[in-house]
Amino acid sequence: MKEWSRYANIQFELVVEEEARDEAHIRIDFNPSEGASSKVGTESYSVRRGRATMHLGTLDKSSVLADIDRASILHEFGHALGFLHEHQSPILSNQLNEDGVYSGFYTWK
Repeated sequence: MKEWSRYANIQFELVVEEEARDEAHIRIDFNPSEGASSKVGTESYSVRRGRATMHLGTLDKSSVLADIDRASILHEFGHALGFLHEHQSPILSNQLNEDGVYSGFYTWK
């Protein structure tokens, strides 16, 4: 979260009071069966109170984050902030070739 604050001019506040947790905009669970996902932006408002808006079930249980864990957290918080995947951009919707590739991107073979 601190990494996003460095680039996105946003601050996160940890909600520690149990009675206020259901009101948090981002509610995270770590259930391995849920995988890693997040509601995008204000979609989190449609999730019932007490339910997770972000799942980080792919994280390693160790106290030290692996690079892949850090990448997953940054990725899911990007969605929570409203960012889509590149291929979901409405700008690209009519600019994809028959293989679904935008001509401005490079691929390796």
